Amino acid sequence: GSIRSAERQEDDLETSDDSDKDMSSFNSYIVVSLLHVVLCLFPLGPFALWYSLKSRNEAIRGNVSRAAEYADRARKLNIFGIITAAAIYGITAAIVTAVMAFLH
Repeated sequence: GSIRSAERQEDDLETSDDSDKDMSSFNSYIVVSLLHVVLCLFPLGPFALWYSLKSRNEAIRGNVSRAAEYADRARKLNIFGIITAAAIYGITAAIVTAVMAFLH
């Protein structure tokens, strides 16, 4: 009886170690999403953050395929949102510069 329970505990420890390894290498893009929300002020940032958090929660639950799906959505939203925000800021800066040059 006690030998089997000790073997079960060892199996549980090995299983938890494996899941910890999976979690440490998993990227849910939470930091990028937070920076997107704070720095870009673009409407896609909160959605990217939401998918990042859903990804992390699914990874914690052990649903790796769903977590990867949500992480991919967060990554795509972050890329698109940051590129779009940079383009908008660049165009705005060019317009302001042209107007200032015209006025002087």
